[in-house]
Amino acid sequence: MTGSSPVNPRRTATDISVALCTFNGAEFIEQQLESILAQTLLPTEIVLSDDGSTDQTLVIARRVLAANRMADLGISVTVESRRAALGVSANFESALARCTRDFIALCDQDDVWHPDKLARLRDACDAPDVLIVHSDARMVDGLGEPLPHSLFASLRVTRAEFQGEARASAFTTLMRRNLVTGATAMVRRSVFECARPFSGEWVHDYWLTIVASLQGRIVALHEPLIDYRQHGGNQIGASRVTLSSARVLIKHPLRARHESAVARFSELVRRIDEGRIPISEANRKVLAKKLAFEKRRAAFPVGRKARLPHTLRELVRGQYHRYGRGMIDFVRDTWSS
Repeated sequence: MTGSSPVNPRRTATDISVALCTFNGAEFIEQQLESILAQTLLPTEIVLSDDGSTDQTLVIARRVLAANRMADLGISVTVESRRAALGVSANFESALARCTRDFIALCDQDDVWHPDKLARLRDACDAPDVLIVHSDARMVDGLGEPLPHSLFASLRVTRAEFQGEARASAFTTLMRRNLVTGATAMVRRSVFECARPFSGEWVHDYWLTIVASLQGRIVALHEPLIDYRQHGGNQIGASRVTLSSARVLIKHPLRARHESAVARFSELVRRIDEGRIPISEANRKVLAKKLAFEKRRAAFPVGRKARLPHTLRELVRGQYHRYGRGMIDFVRDTWSS
């Protein structure tokens, strides 16, 4: 009909917050914000936590998130800025703490969300025991051009890992490594409340995932719901394991890597023992065995020849496949400096 207004197919979810963290992200922040505002299911709240940017990040963000525009869309906006940087994980903790809705979508500053991202994630959270939903992503370069592999392919997530994550025993699968990339994820606020304060030993998305796996289900959506930008300036990113990158990993100091793992899982044990994180008896036994494995790895001899009998013993006992990444970790432990 001539003169009539077009029907707006979008709707606003009253229970979704977006926790967006920024740091010197002026180059890409406008594109990311516009992709959030173009969602078929809009959030009702955006919390932007800036970690001491010295560029035009906040100027651009405030322009895009202008008050009159947000009022028309029914979105409330909170912008938090600081002079001294907290770091990625602590910045996300600060953003999540300011979110007020039941579901929180984690957001990086340099990606682009596909229009149905929030709708797909929210639909997957309908069951009350689903605590985290995450998706695959299209990997793109700094210009937004697609890279050869998706996020899941780049991480080489196996069918067995996906199946393990989907079961009630997800905690056992996640003892080996994290499968959830925060930029693709939506988490229930109840998980954050249980996980806070964040542990300095853990990256925020792995910490949230571990806490969630002890209490409920994790769901992986296999379609890409964001363009995950890899541009060399990422604070946290993902890349496909190649022969050259494997050589770099082998050069990482062995003792420091294992001592870090011991610190992570010791912190988890401490939180559980304090009664702050619930755990089943079966998962408690898994955690104890994982921690014991990491302590043995941290005590491996420095020399490769002296270390080989120890790594072979762990391999024969099946420990690398139960509590690590199988042959990948065996090779790293055997050949690292």
